[in-house]
This record gives sequence, structure tokens and C-alpha cells, in this order.
Amino acid sequence: MRVEIESQRNEILLQVEGHMDFPTHQEFQDASGKALEAPGVDRIVIDLTMVTFMDSAALGMLLLLRERADARGRKVVLRNPSPTILKLFSVVNFQKFFEIQN
Repeated sequence: MRVEIESQRNEILLQVEGHMDFPTHQEFQDASGKALEAPGVDRIVIDLTMVTFMDSAALGMLLLLRERADARGRKVVLRNPSPTILKLFSVVNFQKFFEIQN
């Protein structure tokens, strides 16, 4: 997995590529931690366009990020999940916790 961080006005964009799973959790946590610490940010947008696989550890990483962002008054948005990942989000009811943009 690879994560690129881009700052855009009052939001941070994390562009994720590859597999999001337990072996890659540290890389995601490092990038999301930087996003959480950035000053003047209202939203953290996770671009999932290039994510090819996601396991339960990845779902946990996203929920943990949302919890930490909520504590700082920030919103987490999930953008462009593939149809397969969108179906996974539907099964685990992620639309209750995240704004999901296609």
C-alpha cells in the first residue's frame, strides 16, 4: 500500500493505493496521524480510487481514524470506493459513520 498526502485549503486528502490490510496498517496510521495533526483542517478525505483490497483491519483503521477525527472536530470522508469495496461498506453499515462519495 502507498499513501500520498495532499493539503487542499481546509482539508487533507489521503490518496491510498493497493491493498489496505493488516500488514499495511502502520503506513496508514502514520499518514492519518499527520493528517490529524495538520492545523486548520476541517475534513480528512480518503481517496480509495486505487484501493484494490480491504480487510477487517482496514475497516478498523478507518473507524479509529473517524473516532480520532471526531475528537478534534474533524470529518472523515471516504471517496471513490470500487463497487466491491462499496458493497463491503454497505454490509458493515459504514454509511452510518462516514460520508461516502462516488
